[in-house]
Amino acid sequence: MSVRGTLNYKNSSTDLRDTLLSEDRIRAARIGVSGDMVDKLRGISLLDLELSQGLDILNAS
Repeated sequence: MSVRGTLNYKNSSTDLRDTLLSEDRIRAARIGVSGDMVDKLRGISLLDLELSQGLDILNAS
């Protein structure tokens, strides 16, 4: 089993012929857990769960 945590920071924009169509400034905190298990027949079961929350920091949109 493993646990992970990340902070994401992404600025994105979409233009069409010098016209700004959209602009995003995404800030998010993520926490996740994953684990796997091998059964008697050597089959593998995998569980992966991640939760994400947007953050209103660093000029987020």
